[in-house]
Amino acid sequence: MNKTLIFLKRETSLSAEKAPVNTTAFSGFLLRLSTETYNISPKVFVMQRDVSSNYVDNISDHFYSIASVAEMEFIPEDAPDVNDTNFYRTDKIDLVFETPKELEDAYQKIRFEVSALAIANDDTYTVTHESWEPFPSDSIQRYYGNSQHILTTNQIKDTLSYDSNYSSELKFSADITSIPQYIYFVLHRNLGETHTIKMDSIELPLTSSEIVLETKHGLSQPYRVFRTTNKHQSDGVCHCVVT
Repeated sequence: MNKTLIFLKRETSLSAEKAPVNTTAFSGFLLRLSTETYNISPKVFVMQRDVSSNYVDNISDHFYSIASVAEMEFIPEDAPDVNDTNFYRTDKIDLVFETPKELEDAYQKIRFEVSALAIANDDTYTVTHESWEPFPSDSIQRYYGNSQHILTTNQIKDTLSYDSNYSSELKFSADITSIPQYIYFVLHRNLGETHTIKMDSIELPLTSSEIVLETKHGLSQPYRVFRTTNKHQSDGVCHCVVT
């Protein structure tokens, strides 16, 4: 799992160290911040550019915020997009404050937001769930049921039940009261290489193999056949759960 790491480097002016003893009406307090990062761009500081106009003679850039995960994707680096936003991202900022307290308050807010960005970036790009869905929705079938024989590829469609529910979770009943039989389920390969089957809450050993089946629309698709390693028998109709 990739972990986001952001190093926030802080530098302050000498005036901040002398304050409040030597503070005068002319004092200012510089906070200089820069970043080094892993698994994320170091340019996490969002700047806003005021463009030249009748009211502004020169271009002026101002620190606006710490970027969100989404803003890391659509706000450009180093300079605004002339055809789009007047925001851009950079990895260095200089901020000047009137008092040391304002400087410290701003730094604490920035460091909190940088920490939140690192956590949010991991949450965004750490994938925990995978799902697939076919279109048209009925274009892929799954097959399941039981047989006293080991089925060939050609026999699977003729012997097993099927539906177009494209999911690896499945519940069905198997009538194996008179003759011991194998329990089968056959899923599209995209639904994974590892599954379990339980018969009346007892997990059964499985064997698996890959085959190619032709779908109802005439497409040849890769499938994986899961079959109980041994034949099973029950005192009544058994309930099977595939996960």
